[in-house]
Amino acid sequence: SKLRFFNRFPNESLELLVKKVTLKKLKKGEVLYLNKDEAVIVLTGKIHMMSYKNDLMCPHVSRLYHPGDIIGLPAIDDGWSTAEHSWPFTMEDCDLFFISQNYMSFLWDQMK
Repeated sequence: SKLRFFNRFPNESLELLVKKVTLKKLKKGEVLYLNKDEAVIVLTGKIHMMSYKNDLMCPHVSRLYHPGDIIGLPAIDDGWSTAEHSWPFTMEDCDLFFISQNYMSFLWDQMK
């Protein structure tokens, strides 16, 4: 069965999506680095968005990301993924789809 995120699209749209993404694996304990124009769809694993805004020595978890969640679009995550003092940190091994923000925005608009 498909992840909840992918259930929103017909198979034809999913075939186009697969042509526009890059699959990457991150190990537990790694920081997820995104380019300015990238977004990520979490396929497997769990990611914590750690915020160092209030205290550099004692960060707090500002967001939890699970399979089907999108990271990197401020309109979706209230700007946490692009905030200066926020870092996405893998809590377990993760499989991720990297995709352009423009295409992810297009898909997001199609879901509305």
